[in-house]
Amino acid sequence: MAIISFKPFGGYGGAIAAPRLHVAGSGAKAVGVVAIEAPAQETPAFTPTDVAGLQLWLDAAVGVTDDGLGNATAWADQSGNSNNASQGNGSYQPAIVTGAVNSLPVISFDGTNHYMDLPNNSVLTNGGPFSMFAVLKTREAGYYSSLVAFGSDGDKVAWNIQDDGLGNPLQNHYNSAWDDNTDVNSNTTIGTSAYKQIGSICAATTDDAGVHTFYLNGAADGARTVAGTSAIASDSMKRIGGDAGTEDFYGYLAELLIYNVAISGADATSVMNYQINKFAIS
Repeated sequence: MAIISFKPFGGYGGAIAAPRLHVAGSGAKAVGVVAIEAPAQETPAFTPTDVAGLQLWLDAAVGVTDDGLGNATAWADQSGNSNNASQGNGSYQPAIVTGAVNSLPVISFDGTNHYMDLPNNSVLTNGGPFSMFAVLKTREAGYYSSLVAFGSDGDKVAWNIQDDGLGNPLQNHYNSAWDDNTDVNSNTTIGTSAYKQIGSICAATTDDAGVHTFYLNGAADGARTVAGTSAIASDSMKRIGGDAGTEDFYGYLAELLIYNVAISGADATSVMNYQINKFAIS
């Protein structure tokens, strides 16, 4: 005779390894105890919502509406804030490219007139603090284009890809409040041949100066103390893939994350590693 006992176990809602079987006692005729124990709990996978302050999460693999011709008419925000991007004009709709990076899709912007707009009351009403992260590939050097643009010329905040003067694309951040030098550039060019994970974190607020830091593939890539940032009117333009003029993004966008806080330390590392691992960035 054997005594069988069950030890209760649970999980985090994800997959749980098979229970382990333990037998106490020895010999074919020995009385023993059979116990089914819970396996070690698995750590749930990181998602961008694990870090507080997420305002916008656009993932080309989720929530993109196809017009039937391979163009994106809408791009649903995965942050839970319903800051959905849209483009109702067929002439301005970016294209959907499947299997582009690590077998995942991307959204293709043509550098001329492809862009998507966000709701007027969404995302950033102040120019800082903020944290922005993207996985992208640029298609052309020697130009200036807006990946993200909020506000008009008087209250504008923009995350751009800019020529370094030698025909190489750099990250650039523009803020109309920075009268001393309205542009901040990264140190390293990002090239046009491969997908990169990039980041732009600004600790400045509308009242106080702070440090602005760029990141490339998870590593810091230039920092500078900047003046207070512009306030963005709630009804101002908020656009992905372009601005109000002709500075439209020319390249492929796989994912975009925007937080309304300057995240740092382990949180920043977790967000960047999440994107690097998801898209197999090297």
